[in-house]
Amino acid sequence: MLRQILRTTYTAMAFYAFATGAFAQTYPSKPITILCGQPAGSGPDIMARIFAEVMTQNMGQRVLVSNRTGSGGLIAAQAAAQSTPDGYTLLLVLSGAHTAVPAMQSVPYEPVKDFEFISMLYASSGVLMVNAANPAKTIGEFIANARAKNDGLKFGSPAIGSPAHLMGALFGEATKLTVTNVGYRGGGQILTDLIGGLLDFTFTSSVQALPQISQGKVRPLAVAGPARLKQLPDTPTLQEAGFGQVAIESWFGMAAPKGTSPDIIARLNAEIVKAAKDPTILRRAEEDSVDLRAGPPAEIMKVLVEEYDRLGSAVKRLQIKAE
Repeated sequence: MLRQILRTTYTAMAFYAFATGAFAQTYPSKPITILCGQPAGSGPDIMARIFAEVMTQNMGQRVLVSNRTGSGGLIAAQAAAQSTPDGYTLLLVLSGAHTAVPAMQSVPYEPVKDFEFISMLYASSGVLMVNAANPAKTIGEFIANARAKNDGLKFGSPAIGSPAHLMGALFGEATKLTVTNVGYRGGGQILTDLIGGLLDFTFTSSVQALPQISQGKVRPLAVAGPARLKQLPDTPTLQEAGFGQVAIESWFGMAAPKGTSPDIIARLNAEIVKAAKDPTILRRAEEDSVDLRAGPPAEIMKVLVEEYDRLGSAVKRLQIKAE
């Protein structure tokens, strides 16, 4: 009886391996959709669409981006986790949705177990910015002026638990200033309100920050990444300014629903690594000071675990809760 069960099991496994292998050979046979938890025009959306365009050219099949905004990427992550694991629905992994957000609230997916992680895509340094009319020229002057006024500071972020939100909260903790987060659905409106004087400061990705800085509408005070940006050689890092504990690097990756064929994951990984070497993406990464990090799945898993521990600890210490 046992021998018959084993024979049946091995036959089923062999058929599954054959079926998935054959499926992978014809993949993709229809458009692929990448779910993005940030709105159109945001930094992550812009880079996702550039990768999608290059992958479309290389794979001979359309790769589309669909924006599923809200809850710091939770809505997009949930939709991806519940999708059929056939390689046609992917997720643009927003670091917060898999690290900080699960530490703040119960989420309808397992941040690690419900996904097959394909590759890192890139990392982007946040830039601490103020309105160009603000008298502060350095982070030290900004803090001194805020203490002198003693009426608190307002900052904007695209979602509770996003790197921008956590850095704002950590900035308040490190400086012992009273800071209040103003939530938005995307970075575009945050910059509009910063320029309009409705916000005191914000941390914004270099992708969105650099155009506004070049136009003289905002002033950079510090960079959250490990090194100064080529385009902002005179702007120190938070580490250099004495606030290294505030810095959080925004990183983004690609994942598929749990159960997606290993052959398809391998194919997608190879396509992402190839796309990251395309002149179009290399040029855009240079312009926006984006650090391309496409590589094996093990790399994104390592970063995910490290960030989950660090940011989860910060969320609990600061008593950050989902609104």
